[in-house]
Amino acid sequence: MDLRNLAKQVEGLHRIVGAMAGLPELFLSEEESFAVAQAVSDVSREYKIKLDSKYTVLINAGVMVAMVYAPRVVAITARLKSERAQKEAEQAHREQTVAAREDRPIVIVPPQGPAHDPGV
Repeated sequence: MDLRNLAKQVEGLHRIVGAMAGLPELFLSEEESFAVAQAVSDVSREYKIKLDSKYTVLINAGVMVAMVYAPRVVAITARLKSERAQKEAEQAHREQTVAAREDRPIVIVPPQGPAHDPGV
């Protein structure tokens, strides 16, 4: 089992989950990822678990695809949520403005000045 590769997978998975959950505390350092990989390797060796290289390659590909696209999905989701909140705030402001205008009495101010003075 390639520990460096496994450590990268562990680190990547924690970054993906942390980013998607909005919990950067889940991110692991390189040292922590390597320690977890070492522990997984030890368990695998002790219990004689052997992964076929075909599965390892599939797992690597899946992790890499997730590492590339998960941050984009998170960013797009956050942007769309922000845009939706902005539009809702603008709509609420427009509705408040219209309501405020409708509540005001209409005041007609007669024209003033010598040209409009009926006593002249």
